[in-house]
Amino acid sequence: MSGENLGILVVGGGLAGIAAAVGLRKRGLDVLLVEKEVVPRDRFRGEYLQPFAVEALDELGFRSVIDALDARRVSELHFTDLKSDHTQVLSDLRVRYPRGSAARAMPNLTLNRELREVARRQLGERFLEGATAHFDNPGRLSDPEFTLTLQDGSKRQLRPQWVLGCDGRNSQVRKWMGGEPAHANGNVTFRAAPEFIVGAEFEARHGSGDVYEVIRTYGQGTLCLFQIGDNKLRLYWNTAASAPTNKSVWEGKLKALIDELPALHHLRGTNISRLMGTAADTQWLGPPARGRFLLLGDAVAITTPFGGQGMTCALRHVQHLVAAFDGCRLDSDLHAFLLRREYTRLVKKTFDHFSLVNFVVHFAFYRREIWAKPLAHHCIRTWNQHPELRDRAGRLFGGFDQDTPGVLELLNFSGLIEAARHPTSVLETLRTSFA
Repeated sequence: MSGENLGILVVGGGLAGIAAAVGLRKRGLDVLLVEKEVVPRDRFRGEYLQPFAVEALDELGFRSVIDALDARRVSELHFTDLKSDHTQVLSDLRVRYPRGSAARAMPNLTLNRELREVARRQLGERFLEGATAHFDNPGRLSDPEFTLTLQDGSKRQLRPQWVLGCDGRNSQVRKWMGGEPAHANGNVTFRAAPEFIVGAEFEARHGSGDVYEVIRTYGQGTLCLFQIGDNKLRLYWNTAASAPTNKSVWEGKLKALIDELPALHHLRGTNISRLMGTAADTQWLGPPARGRFLLLGDAVAITTPFGGQGMTCALRHVQHLVAAFDGCRLDSDLHAFLLRREYTRLVKKTFDHFSLVNFVVHFAFYRREIWAKPLAHHCIRTWNQHPELRDRAGRLFGGFDQDTPGVLELLNFSGLIEAARHPTSVLETLRTSFA
């Protein structure tokens, strides 16, 4: 089959696809980005850019995304753990992002619109919206051929040297590669029970607009809330996976919690303008490389839905990829082999890093069972007493530090080393937690 020769075909015009296409194009590579949706949909996801993600987008030339009109700066994480009556605070922790950096919170629709605007400016006719790609020679991963169907129904034949799959959790590119489908509902981290997240939008303002708030109730799940616009508040409630799928039930339970929690009294009587629910999980969907195909973002690894971890991972993948293609001969089999090997190593390392960090975060702050209260209380007290641990955790969670914590550091994070040194503090923690 004859067709148009192409350097790199990027499938999927979300954060990973646009960032990768623009980054590679700026380095002089022949890139074509295709996105099947003509206009982006408004979704409950991709609303929180950690400081690393903000800096990575800035370096790639996406300053207009960071400075979008309804992009809110977030400079602090605030965790509170409540006692059984929900009126008293068991433990309290504030973590500020390092070096004066800040996260950004914005509606997903704003994020995607701004990303597409940059893609149109940077890629021009090399960004095709409303286009779909069909893999014409399945099984030939080293010499792929495609039929591209454009928005007007016309077709183009393509012979790319590389294909990047940036098309999300249910990636069509991963299917072409022979990869496994994503499971419907897994676990958020090792040894955790399945969880369900209910998301709600309020036309309201939070008292502290630059704070990402995490409130753990007594056995009724954890609530996260942050401002995503001047008068738009996002609230996520993670609870048991057995939660009913009826939206009226979710709304009733959320309103009951709002009425019960003093920290949310400003939302009493405020209508919930939008509501959704989804299972929460973490999944490795690799391998990320086969033949001339590579996967980025949610197409290869789904991370916990806590504080924009997925977008941080996606931009790490973009950084790895842009660096790997720098100086790479696209038509060289040797370069292809070396690129696949190094990219696979780095992407798996990134996933394992965040899985380990989120293991600590989940067990320290997100477990809803009553037995987990003493652990959270002790961990928060340890971090407050040892600011170096708290600051290190902030750098890891914010995406700055890329090394993987060792066993001793994990024990430090959990407060277990402190407990071994001062066993009486453990007894005090137990007494206070269940008082």
